[in-house]
Amino acid sequence: MAETEEAQRIEELLQERAEWQEERSRLREEVELLKSRVAKLGGEAIQVEKRDAETQTEEPEKESTTSQPAEADGLHGVLAGMLRSPEDEALQLAGIEQLFVEQTQAGAAQLESTPQLHQSLEAAVAIFVHHQSNWTLLLKASQFLSVLLAAVTLAE
Repeated sequence: MAETEEAQRIEELLQERAEWQEERSRLREEVELLKSRVAKLGGEAIQVEKRDAETQTEEPEKESTTSQPAEADGLHGVLAGMLRSPEDEALQLAGIEQLFVEQTQAGAAQLESTPQLHQSLEAAVAIFVHHQSNWTLLLKASQFLSVLLAAVTLAE
């Protein structure tokens, strides 16, 4: 009787493994698609970064006296942390959740119009590279990228 149960359990585990492998394959294909989109958007983001850098060098005093919203500073800090420590799962999970919230709320236009767009894309793609076994994190990164890229596509 125990042998039958073990054989059944082994069969279930093999089936579950096959399902996970299919999901992994599907996610890899999605990563490749997202990488191509990131590459396309990367050129646009670099142009935005250059314009932003020129503005910052021309008006350093104005920027230092103008206080930016706490949300923007917080989002910048989250992105910097995500890019600085791509293997920290807890940081990546908290960061991708915050990015998702920002993108789905009123701050979406701000994220698309700043260099933060490029950084958020890099951070999300880094999750796919560094956390291939964390399905929750992969799902959240995939959802974020879907929302982000849908918003960018609509804006075009």
